[in-house]
Amino acid sequence: MKKLHLICLASLAALGSTQTIAQNTAHFYGGIGLGQAQSKINNNRINNTLIGTGTTTTSLTNENEDASYKVFGGYQFNPYFGVEAGYFSLGEFGFKSTTNPTGTLDGRLKIEGVNVDLVGTMPVNDQLSLIGRLGVHNARTSDTFRGTGAVTVNNNTETRETNYKAGFGFAYKFSESMSLRGELERYRVNDAAGSNGDILSLIHI
Repeated sequence: MKKLHLICLASLAALGSTQTIAQNTAHFYGGIGLGQAQSKINNNRINNTLIGTGTTTTSLTNENEDASYKVFGGYQFNPYFGVEAGYFSLGEFGFKSTTNPTGTLDGRLKIEGVNVDLVGTMPVNDQLSLIGRLGVHNARTSDTFRGTGAVTVNNNTETRETNYKAGFGFAYKFSESMSLRGELERYRVNDAAGSNGDILSLIHI
């Protein structure tokens, strides 16, 4: 299972608050995101790996949904530019395969980390703005594989990697202390088994 490949589509909903006095005033802000993450696991790679060990898959189920969240804070230098940092958890995903000869293989992957982004803002009017971001994140990925019966696998691996992230979206300002964001973000993640993929996050803040 050293070649397990994972692509995730994460959806986060959040309430963001800002400490602003006026639109043109530099300020700190912060918020939290809560929501649902969805993953897509490469079942063909799992099946081919099992064939390589002398077993074949009789059934395969995926656990491709989990809660996700992020906590963030930033500083808005002016109406057009800011810096943001935070902690994120993209959840935990897994699969369970039963085999012939009789056995099972369970795999799980957990992703969490920290990020720093440069955030550009283009005001459309007093309330609505367009957002673009580019940054880096340091993610910890933890893989766990467990086999029974004919599948003799017992493996835990963990790694930390720094990669890029990017995103775009919008922000709607309800008041001087409350705003709502909708963003699409892409994280590049290397898992602990040496595979890599992109994680797309649809985030409402």
